[in-house]
Amino acid sequence: MSGRDILAADLSRLALEPEPIIQAGEILSYSAARHDLELAPGAIARLKSLKVPVQGLGFVICEGRAPLLAGAFWTPLSSLSFDGLTINVPLGSEDTTVHLYTGYPMQDEAAINDPRADARLLEAFRRAGKLR
Repeated sequence: MSGRDILAADLSRLALEPEPIIQAGEILSYSAARHDLELAPGAIARLKSLKVPVQGLGFVICEGRAPLLAGAFWTPLSSLSFDGLTINVPLGSEDTTVHLYTGYPMQDEAAINDPRADARLLEAFRRAGKLR
């Protein structure tokens, strides 16, 4: 699904992929203050290998199999704008941290109803011992 399609989707009715792109165990930490996800190298390698179209590739953040939020992986090669949660796919960096943006191109200001501040997301990271 494109970024726009995933934002319009009813997450409670969405058929999830059998295997997530990023496994729960590959999320090392989440910084609520900076909105950074520190990931295991294997997860970064999978993100780098994604074929992300210019209109984004939708993703769903779940706790277990329960959908919490939707957003889109985005390529920095895109000239399209997007008003939703985005993760820029790393192109060549060896960094294992990705940032959650409020839109593309790389919008980082807190939006009205900023999904990064969603209590369900923060509580899920807290319960998993990954919130910092």
